[in-house]
Amino acid sequence: MNRSFGMKERFRKHRIDGWQDQNRLIHLKWTLGLKAVLSSQIRSLKKDALSKEYIDAVIAQALQEAAQQIKGKGITPFLFGKIKDLTDGKSLEINSASVKHNAHISAQLAVLYAQQ
Repeated sequence: MNRSFGMKERFRKHRIDGWQDQNRLIHLKWTLGLKAVLSSQIRSLKKDALSKEYIDAVIAQALQEAAQQIKGKGITPFLFGKIKDLTDGKSLEINSASVKHNAHISAQLAVLYAQQ
């Protein structure tokens, strides 16, 4: 929902841009039988992003209300619902768009991998 991912600096140094390079790395890892984990980070579309200040304030308000009203396993559904309400549904739209965007990119990588 925002453009700040909080990824540690040491991981940013090992960045691969471009689907072809990502595909080659995945293929090499599997070919060599490496057990290492590959993590991909797909940025949301900037046009969909909410400002960091705005979403941080919304999350803080939702957390404060949750602390006063909810305990246990009901917290997560409460937070998602409260954030959706506080953003007038924009957070749900952005999350849905992100899921579709991630699926599209994942499918593209799968097609490239299958073509090898």
